[in-house]
Amino acid sequence: MRMLKRQWVWGVLIGTLGWVNVGLAIDTPIVPDDVEHFWAKNAETSSFVGADDMEIAYVRVVHPASRGVVVLSSGRTESYLKYKDFVGVVYQQGYSFYGIDHRGQGLSGRLLDDRRKGHVRVFANYGADFTQFINTIVVPETPGQHRYLVSHSMGGSIAVLSLASTSPSFNAAVLSSPMMEANLGLPGGCAIAALMSWFCAECSTPREVFATELEAFNHTALTHDKERFFKARALMKAEPQIALSAPTFGWVKQACDSRASQRDAAASIAVPVMLLQSGADTVVHNAAQNQFCALLNKKGETVCVGGAPSVIEGAKHELFFEADIYRDQALRAMFEFWQRYP
Repeated sequence: MRMLKRQWVWGVLIGTLGWVNVGLAIDTPIVPDDVEHFWAKNAETSSFVGADDMEIAYVRVVHPASRGVVVLSSGRTESYLKYKDFVGVVYQQGYSFYGIDHRGQGLSGRLLDDRRKGHVRVFANYGADFTQFINTIVVPETPGQHRYLVSHSMGGSIAVLSLASTSPSFNAAVLSSPMMEANLGLPGGCAIAALMSWFCAECSTPREVFATELEAFNHTALTHDKERFFKARALMKAEPQIALSAPTFGWVKQACDSRASQRDAAASIAVPVMLLQSGADTVVHNAAQNQFCALLNKKGETVCVGGAPSVIEGAKHELFFEADIYRDQALRAMFEFWQRYP
């Protein structure tokens, strides 16, 4: 979605992931003949009870000769159903895959009667759910295996909070366009959200409505790739139980409050971190990512390897769902980074 002068842009805080086969040579995408067949054959779904007795849905795809385990923390509005293609690429590279649907979205429990409202009461519950998932499911099921974390947007915020308490569980972590600070579209957005939340935390923020899918694509800040954009939107229509609309004012306030928690958590992170930054991102503030990378971790080194983000110039917010020219760079960087930390 485009930035709107002097208007709210709450509805753009979403994220997705796409796919292509990588290895160390990714000139030609390799797509399974039948992604749905692959998913039906290999994906095992289940759930657990997270913080405040919330049901959290998750999926595992186990590679029979796994070289490691990839754990995903996805963005706002997302379900693991969106990642079937991405899981296929991870699998083709020899990795097993685990991922959850964060509370209030996807196939997990919702917090409000109106399922389409994007809401969370306490942002830290996201991190508590994800940490529980890692400690009680992923680690016990993958003893002795190398584990790698990947996240996107809001999932990056959650990953940072979780890494502070589960760092020994991962060999390395990749944060894709993490939401260190959301771009709310106007100065003082967080203060306004806090005020509105005080009056009605469960009220939805405004969102843009487009007459056609093409119009929506022409105004999106998420990706340059029309086909992947339409595919993500079509999934929401085909699977209405995972559909999610604009966030509530309460969600926005919690997201704003999480900025300080993420900075504090940085000091407890012990694993190598790569932050993939979308050079043309207008959904989140890249300056906040730069500042985060320069913080010191548990080892007294900068949080991000090299002390700064790895920038994909010209890319919009959804790096793994971008046009090939950007997506291939991000995927190559991710897999090569993990291979440095076996």
